[in-house]
Amino acid sequence: RTVRDEYEFIDNVPECVEGWCDLLIGMSGWLQEHFDGFWRTSQVKEKFGGLRVYHDAGDHRSEEIITVAEWLSEFICEDCGAPGRLRKRGGWMRTICDFHAQEGGFE
Repeated sequence: RTVRDEYEFIDNVPECVEGWCDLLIGMSGWLQEHFDGFWRTSQVKEKFGGLRVYHDAGDHRSEEIITVAEWLSEFICEDCGAPGRLRKRGGWMRTICDFHAQEGGFE
């Protein structure tokens, strides 16, 4: 089962890799407690090395939960879920651990 299968407000398949799966599950579970049946995500993806959740939730609490998840993504390797940090290679930015940085040629 996927995050999309578990939470009805996630309308799209998240466009990010496996390392952020637990973060997405945690964020979605927390959001489920505040879900009013009316809002939806339009896109969940990686952008500029961090998680981005585009949605039409007007609720302040939901906005805070999403902001926290996006911030936490900048410290979690998007490949494996280990502690990571934002790294660059040319114009490409990713949040990855030391292992994946070395493997991918990132600073």
